[in-house]
Amino acid sequence: MNIDELFEKANEVRPRLLIIAQKIVGDDEEAEDIVQDTLIKIWNRRDTLGEIQSLEAFSMIICRNISLDHLKSRENQNASLEG
Repeated sequence: MNIDELFEKANEVRPRLLIIAQKIVGDDEEAEDIVQDTLIKIWNRRDTLGEIQSLEAFSMIICRNISLDHLKSRENQNASLEG
């Protein structure tokens, strides 16, 4: 997959990733950051993307995991402030 194909695929899947991140974290700005992190992770794995059957599904899983990590991090920060 060359850079143009990857860029095209990323633009196709970006709106769906944004919806996933927004539903999990409930914050538009944080969701944008999560989508950017997701796209960076995909870019960093560009050499092995040929092994992946569905870039869309792979992207959604990464986005979900990053979103959950952000949520856990936020909860940990709140717990440390309360305790």
